[in-house]
Formats: sequence, structure tokens, C-alpha cells
Amino acid sequence: MKLSAKALSEGLPGRMCSTVRVFISAHWWKTALVNSRPLSTRIRSMVLSGEAGLGVGSVENLPEKILGRELWQFDRYIITPLGHPLSKKKQMTNHDIARYPIVMPDKGDISCQALDRKLRTHNPNLRVTVEAGNWEVVAKYVELGFGVSVLPGICENAKDNDRIYLRPSSDILWYSRYGILLKKGKYVSPAARALIKSL
Repeated sequence: MKLSAKALSEGLPGRMCSTVRVFISAHWWKTALVNSRPLSTRIRSMVLSGEAGLGVGSVENLPEKILGRELWQFDRYIITPLGHPLSKKKQMTNHDIARYPIVMPDKGDISCQALDRKLRTHNPNLRVTVEAGNWEVVAKYVELGFGVSVLPGICENAKDNDRIYLRPSSDILWYSRYGILLKKGKYVSPAARALIKSL
């Protein structure tokens, strides 16, 4: 019996590793495949096509044919280069953020699309300087001074980067919500059910 699960490439696979190790040791007759993919849209398409028995990713704005079960909530963080004017503000608004050039991840990322829509309500002429491949690359471009950005809290590496300013922003933006993604009406294998139960 084989379980195929697809997970986001940043943050969640690391959090899943210990769970999957325990799962495999307890269900040694089953094979668990955890495959990291960078884009939440890619995860959703794999769940819809049946290529993945389940997905782990954002449960926000799901297509009609996907069921989401929320398991985690993460803060969002404003990140800026050191010394940036935003880093000196005691209070910050979305309007403040939208005034400055923005570094975004790939357009296919669900969080990127939501952030872009939100900021453009405050600045229709929002300037996106770089579309980076993933959140880690986004943080690097911010560090180099290409603009500011917003990171989900699953990006653990950015929190250890002392070359950028990082500030919680869920009070003015929103929490990132992640969990299990399943296709509606699709048979859930015993292996998938056992892994879901262990998360």
C-alpha cells in the first residue's frame, strides 16, 4: 500500500519529517512518499488530478473540489532591509507597506496573489520590483535592498537572518492557515487516513 503526499517546500516538510518517520516505523508495510513542491497551486493541481492522495498546504481560497482541514496557523511578518523607514515606525498600516517597492514570490503562489490584491487596494500602482522563486529568495532580495515583503511564519530561516528587519504583522494582514488538502469524493486510502490522524 503506497501513500503519496505533497507538501510545501518551506517550513511544513520539516515539521512533517518527525511525524512521517514515526508513521513509517508504525506502519512499516506501507510506503510513504513525501514530495516537496514550491507552489501551493501545484499541490492543489496534483490533489485534483489524483497524482497525490493528499496535500499539505494553504487552506485559504480553496477550489470547490478540494476539502481543507486546518491544522496550523502562522503569523505573517513584514520584512525590510535594515534601516528602512518602515522599520522605524511604531505603528504600521497596509497603506504604509503599499507605498514602497515590493518583492513578491512567484505569481502562482496563493499567498502572493492574496497579498497583491490587498496591497493594490491601498496603491493601485503598486510597484513589484522582483518576482522571486520562493520565500527564501524573497528574503534575500529584501536583504539586498530591492524592496519590502511579507513572509508567512512557516519560513523559519528568515527569522534567523540578522541582515533584515522582521516584524509580526498579522494584526494588519491575516494569519496563514495550513492543513490537509483532499479531493472531494475521492477514496482516502487507509495509509492516508493513518497519516492524517497522526498529524
